[in-house]
Amino acid sequence: MKGLLVPVQVSLTADRVLPEPALPDFSFSKYLRRSAARFTRANPGKVIPGEEAFDLLPPQRVI
Repeated sequence: MKGLLVPVQVSLTADRVLPEPALPDFSFSKYLRRSAARFTRANPGKVIPGEEAFDLLPPQRVI
């Protein structure tokens, strides 16, 4: 999956900003579960510490 950063198109001649394209539905909980499952398969017997779980999140959108 590519990054979730979506550029906003701005035209200096238009009187309004063009809308951003809609992002597909994305479930962070599903992403975290899959990432955790991949981690535990790669590191059997190891538990993900709380703060390190956030490193598995994809990059956030910049608004």
